[in-house]
Amino acid sequence: MTQNTSNILQIEDDGPVGVYDSGEAVQLTLETMAERKAAMADDRAVSNMFGIPEIDELVVPLWPGDYAFTIGLPSNGKSFLARMQALRILNMLMSGNHTDRVVVWATAEESVERVTTAWLAAISGVSATDMLSGKLSNVHSVTVNAAVSEVASWPLYVIGHVLGNHSSGTSKHTSSRLSTADIEACLDYIRDGREKQIVFFVMDYLQRVRKPLEISNREEHIRLTVDWGRDIANKFSTPVNMVTQAKFSVFDRSIPVPGLEDSEWSANAGQSADTMFSVWMPQTKPGVGEVVNYGKWRNLIVERGMLFVYVAKQKMGEAQVAFLLRAQPHLMKWELLEIQEIDLNSNSGDAKIGASNSRAYFNEWPQQAQVPFGD
Repeated sequence: MTQNTSNILQIEDDGPVGVYDSGEAVQLTLETMAERKAAMADDRAVSNMFGIPEIDELVVPLWPGDYAFTIGLPSNGKSFLARMQALRILNMLMSGNHTDRVVVWATAEESVERVTTAWLAAISGVSATDMLSGKLSNVHSVTVNAAVSEVASWPLYVIGHVLGNHSSGTSKHTSSRLSTADIEACLDYIRDGREKQIVFFVMDYLQRVRKPLEISNREEHIRLTVDWGRDIANKFSTPVNMVTQAKFSVFDRSIPVPGLEDSEWSANAGQSADTMFSVWMPQTKPGVGEVVNYGKWRNLIVERGMLFVYVAKQKMGEAQVAFLLRAQPHLMKWELLEIQEIDLNSNSGDAKIGASNSRAYFNEWPQQAQVPFGD
């Protein structure tokens, strides 16, 4: 080994960094097994992310340092899925009274205000669309008041840009999308300045993260951002969910469910992922009232709100499995659909769609004191 190279391995007393004999490798593995057992007992392993038993039984926990992706075409539910997972984890933190742990949501697409409106909708049952329309009724205002108080107390941080001027008038406001360096500085502040352990980090979404001026090539920027997500998972010892847009050629398929290779400008997303969730809302294609044949679903008549969730990859578990849900993104609700096969040649009218009424499908939140919402 020469001494005139800039990539010299650091030499330690017991050998160079990065090489382990079999005994050392086994020791590291045993330590990791013990750490993960402790993480499961201490609610630091992210599990039961869907609140739907059939899916939660299949999806393995996300451990500190794991890297997940959620992929889909525009308006097909990818941000919605990530929000629902974040809500489940927030619920777990509050139920366990883990005051030193937080969920972090970084937005490069929607503003901080729009993201927060989704949380308010989840608690109040009032449509996010209604809340941002400027026409919120007095009746709904009372309901939203209670949600404001509750969401304001969540162990949640939002990183991102704002819609415009705000009366709070602070230098932290920005109307510009943030770069990876900006976002990482915010994460450092949450961990070190606020002394919080980040137990789940969502980046929504990959292709909208601001490109530094020194990088001219978009594909290079996306590749580096994918690698940055892995580094963030390791640096903060937290699961990361990187939301990514599927390339538009996926829409040309008869069944536009993205696969591992379909992240826009990023062939290495599927390679980098420990877990990948793919989403498709058939109301976008082929459209409401049309017929879909996908997997076990034969002659399925599309209804508004249907959402396919496809577990495309799990390094440590079963994959290539799809589920059909009924989603209400504006209310932050979903439920599993049980579909009977429809005979299009039959006039019996017996086939119908049913949904489970199990309370396990819904988040339940503690009630807290109200604060004034405004006139």
